[in-house]
Amino acid sequence: MSEVSNARRYYLLRYQFALDLCEATSHAWLTKHDEEPGTTLPEDFPLRAELALAHYTTTEDLEGADVAELRKRAGLTRSQAEAVLTAAAAL
Repeated sequence: MSEVSNARRYYLLRYQFALDLCEATSHAWLTKHDEEPGTTLPEDFPLRAELALAHYTTTEDLEGADVAELRKRAGLTRSQAEAVLTAAAAL
Protein backbone atom coordinates (compact mmCIF):
# COMPACT_ATOMS: atom_id res chain seq x y z
CA MET A 1 0.00 0.00 0.00
CA SER A 2 1.33 3.43 -0.87
CA GLU A 3 1.25 6.68 1.07
CA VAL A 4 -2.21 7.93 2.04
CA SER A 5 -2.78 11.11 0.06
CA ASN A 6 -6.14 12.37 1.32
CA ALA A 7 -8.37 12.38 4.39
CA ARG A 8 -11.18 10.43 2.75
CA ARG A 9 -8.86 7.50 1.96
CA TYR A 10 -7.31 7.69 5.44
CA TYR A 11 -10.75 7.34 7.04
CA LEU A 12 -11.63 4.45 4.72
CA LEU A 13 -8.45 2.59 5.69
CA ARG A 14 -9.06 3.26 9.40
CA TYR A 15 -12.61 1.91 9.01
CA GLN A 16 -11.31 -1.24 7.28
CA PHE A 17 -8.64 -1.85 9.93
CA ALA A 18 -11.19 -1.31 12.72
CA LEU A 19 -13.49 -3.87 11.07
CA ASP A 20 -10.60 -6.34 10.91
CA LEU A 21 -10.13 -5.92 14.66
CA CYS A 22 -13.88 -5.97 15.38
CA GLU A 23 -13.54 -2.55 16.97
CA ALA A 24 -16.67 -0.62 17.85
CA THR A 25 -14.99 2.46 16.36
CA SER A 26 -15.43 1.23 12.79
CA HIS A 27 -18.75 3.06 12.37
CA ALA A 28 -17.19 6.34 13.52
CA TRP A 29 -14.43 6.02 10.91
CA LEU A 30 -16.96 5.22 8.18
CA THR A 31 -19.02 8.27 9.15
CA LYS A 32 -15.93 10.49 8.93
CA HIS A 33 -15.09 8.92 5.55
CA ASP A 34 -18.58 9.56 4.19
CA GLU A 35 -18.53 13.18 5.38
CA GLU A 36 -15.35 13.98 3.42
CA PRO A 37 -15.90 15.44 -0.05
CA GLY A 38 -14.81 13.41 -3.03
CA THR A 39 -15.09 13.07 -6.79
CA THR A 40 -17.75 10.45 -7.50
CA LEU A 41 -16.70 7.61 -9.78
CA PRO A 42 -18.24 7.93 -13.26
CA GLU A 43 -21.44 6.00 -13.95
CA ASP A 44 -19.63 3.79 -16.47
CA PHE A 45 -16.66 3.04 -14.19
CA PRO A 46 -15.79 -0.69 -14.19
CA LEU A 47 -17.32 -2.66 -11.30
CA ARG A 48 -18.72 0.53 -9.76
CA ALA A 49 -21.49 -1.30 -7.87
CA GLU A 50 -19.10 -3.85 -6.38
CA LEU A 51 -16.71 -1.09 -5.34
CA ALA A 52 -19.54 0.89 -3.73
CA LEU A 53 -20.45 -2.09 -1.55
CA ALA A 54 -16.94 -1.84 -0.10
CA HIS A 55 -17.23 1.97 0.23
CA TYR A 56 -15.03 2.82 -2.74
CA THR A 57 -17.25 5.48 -4.29
CA THR A 58 -14.85 8.27 -5.24
CA THR A 59 -11.56 8.67 -7.04
CA GLU A 60 -10.01 9.64 -3.71
CA ASP A 61 -10.99 6.26 -2.23
CA LEU A 62 -8.94 4.51 -4.90
CA GLU A 63 -5.80 6.70 -4.61
CA GLY A 64 -3.01 4.42 -3.46
CA ALA A 65 -5.10 1.24 -3.64
CA ASP A 66 -3.46 -1.85 -5.10
CA VAL A 67 -4.60 -5.21 -6.44
CA ALA A 68 -4.25 -6.98 -3.08
CA GLU A 69 -6.37 -4.37 -1.30
CA LEU A 70 -9.16 -4.47 -3.87
CA ARG A 71 -9.18 -8.26 -3.85
CA LYS A 72 -9.44 -8.36 -0.06
CA ARG A 73 -11.75 -5.40 0.55
CA ALA A 74 -14.00 -5.45 -2.51
CA GLY A 75 -13.86 -9.17 -3.31
CA LEU A 76 -12.58 -8.60 -6.83
CA THR A 77 -10.57 -11.05 -8.87
CA ARG A 78 -7.03 -10.11 -9.85
CA SER A 79 -8.11 -9.18 -13.39
CA GLN A 80 -11.05 -7.14 -12.10
CA ALA A 81 -8.82 -5.27 -9.65
CA GLU A 82 -6.31 -4.57 -12.41
CA ALA A 83 -9.12 -3.23 -14.63
CA VAL A 84 -10.31 -0.94 -11.83
CA LEU A 85 -6.81 0.41 -11.22
CA THR A 86 -6.25 0.95 -14.94
CA ALA A 87 -9.53 2.85 -15.21
CA ALA A 88 -8.72 4.89 -12.10
CA ALA A 89 -5.33 5.85 -13.51
CA ALA A 90 -7.05 7.09 -16.67
CA LEU A 91 -9.32 9.50 -14.78
